[in-house]
Amino acid sequence: MTERGKNRVVVLSFFLVLWGFFAASLILKDEALSVSERRKLAGFPELSVQSVFSGELAKELEEYLLDQFPARDDFRRLKAHFSLDILRKKENNGIYLVGDGVYKLEYPLNEGQVSLGAQKINDLYDKYLTGMKVYYGVIPDKSYYVAEENKILAMDYAKMREKLSLEIDHTIKEIELFDCLKAEDYYRTDPHWRQENLGQVVARLAGSMGVDLPPLAGYDRSSFAPFYGAYYGQSALSPKPDEIIYLQSETIANSTLYNLEKNRVTPLYTLEAAGGMDAYDLFLSGASAFLVLENKKEPSGRELIIFRDSFASSLAPLLLEGYSKITLIDLRYMDSKLLPQFITFTDQDVLFLYSTLVFNHSAMLR
Repeated sequence: MTERGKNRVVVLSFFLVLWGFFAASLILKDEALSVSERRKLAGFPELSVQSVFSGELAKELEEYLLDQFPARDDFRRLKAHFSLDILRKKENNGIYLVGDGVYKLEYPLNEGQVSLGAQKINDLYDKYLTGMKVYYGVIPDKSYYVAEENKILAMDYAKMREKLSLEIDHTIKEIELFDCLKAEDYYRTDPHWRQENLGQVVARLAGSMGVDLPPLAGYDRSSFAPFYGAYYGQSALSPKPDEIIYLQSETIANSTLYNLEKNRVTPLYTLEAAGGMDAYDLFLSGASAFLVLENKKEPSGRELIIFRDSFASSLAPLLLEGYSKITLIDLRYMDSKLLPQFITFTDQDVLFLYSTLVFNHSAMLR
């Protein structure tokens, strides 16, 4: 074939590919959701004079074309493999692999945000909790256990803990949790810890707060698979999915969950969440501002209040053996000024339990 013929083949191939993708974009139905990325995809923008002249139309059209591009997930996967396997980068879009685990970069330490979190705890203590038994615990994100060994950038965890220890009111007792966990105690494809592996965490909390809790070996186990964690889609690499194991007991089965926002009472586990966008919502129905767990068979009347993030959703059911009531408050979704409308602070135990991921972005706490 002549040089001119080769050039024609290249040009023709280019236009065939170009028109092929254009035709596919017209024929294929737009997707409303990306299951792998756990988010809504952009729809075709509405035309208006205002959107045209403001520039919003061009911006929205670009987002639409990127989200609805044919074979989008395949190209994301190709890019991820190229970055990690060919270019030998340590991460791709903030996601990195260690063994068969998927991790997310959290760097650097935002010292101002950590101070903001400490101040929030102090403000709540001064306003509502003076004289009560108050504790705080920091849940390490799973990168803590692998980043240094694998030469991955990570926040300065020691500095965070030091700042919190210095800046949180010393009347509030710290419960050390970093030595209760290891990388294997977290889901491979998700940031959360595995409920069935929280034995040391439960024992540490029980000992520190003076409550009797049984070992996890006495619980029955149920499971479902596959569980595609939050990092599964973000990685674009189709790693091996997880299995969720959730613990059952007579106490858990006979306890109730009241959701203030939905104004309804349900079991502690939402089994239908197994087929949803985020199967971790099985635990206490997922994100919610104000929840009340009640153990009708605990006669002591002892109560616990947990100011928390999503990690507490799988932990709280394991604390019910020692409490008649556990109230879960998530200040990411509720202004703390509203608390007196829904709870009376008396002689409850109080636990501030946040992950390093939240303390590093404490402005989200209202």
